[in-house]
Amino acid sequence: MKRCLAVILLMVSGTAAADFEMQYSDGTFGLVGDGRVLFGDANAAVLFVPGEEGMVVISHEERTWMRLKPGFVKDVKSQMQTQMDAMLAGMPPEQRAMVEQQMAGMMPQPDAMPKMEIRKTGTSAEVAGFDCDEIEIAYDTGGVEEVVCVATARELGISNDDFDAMLRAMEGMAEIASMGGGEAAQLEFSKLGGIPVRTRARGNGEDNEVVSIETSSVDPARLQIPDNYRETSIESMMGG
Repeated sequence: MKRCLAVILLMVSGTAAADFEMQYSDGTFGLVGDGRVLFGDANAAVLFVPGEEGMVVISHEERTWMRLKPGFVKDVKSQMQTQMDAMLAGMPPEQRAMVEQQMAGMMPQPDAMPKMEIRKTGTSAEVAGFDCDEIEIAYDTGGVEEVVCVATARELGISNDDFDAMLRAMEGMAEIASMGGGEAAQLEFSKLGGIPVRTRARGNGEDNEVVSIETSSVDPARLQIPDNYRETSIESMMGG
């Protein structure tokens, strides 16, 4: 097992941040270098920079990037509501009622979001040679949806600063996913007590797990916005 190696790495590095890279079986990855965090896949990624608010979303397919500030989901939903109200204003009452009913499911209200519960199972496992503890994620709309196995900074052999940075990145990804509503309710990764190294969906039994973690130096260029990408915004994407 790599627990002993992880402890040795921490003893050598102390609390200083060190580069590392995580690769998952579904093709996603996480990079940390010089306090910067990049999490994504070959098509898109989210970049977090120390001292900067929010996150930068990079689309490799569109060759664009945009900055999203904290709380952007609320602003987006408010803009969507404003656009819908303007569209409905000139419609006859019968047509308006029909369109409102169709649109209701696309803009879930906060009180309609599923309630999430995180429960420790007391079961431990080993993923890619790293020890982890299993946690159930349940919703009041349908019971347990996922079982995740989380590993701490000590178990992974990374610094606490890098560990916290990766958690913030994952929470940013969850904030983006929460725009979809329904079962995509935002997951607070800080409450898990670790970084997920395996996620098992109860519905299809498919696993997404860490296949490797490297602590070698990460090329700084991989943690930058590509020079030839153009800046865009969530407003322009919505036609605002």
